[in-house]
Amino acid sequence: MGRADRRGGGILTAPVRRCAGCGERAPQRDLLRLALVEGRAVFDRDRRLGGRGAYVHPDPACLERASRRGGFARAFRARVTSAPQALDSD
Repeated sequence: MGRADRRGGGILTAPVRRCAGCGERAPQRDLLRLALVEGRAVFDRDRRLGGRGAYVHPDPACLERASRRGGFARAFRARVTSAPQALDSD
């Protein structure tokens, strides 16, 4: 489970991230994290790899759109040489 933080008024909120494919904001727990390893975007299932992460919905359309439209490069702020083509890729 993600760490919750306190915002004004004592309300606990979950971390929110933006999908690199569709651009919608969603709770971090609802998105898949990818990390950049030697120029390649790889799934970070345990959310332990270092560096900036990119997040996508568990939807093939979001993954494809992020790869095709430069969403991963924008999220990583770096050049991406390859990205997973399917949700079950490593």
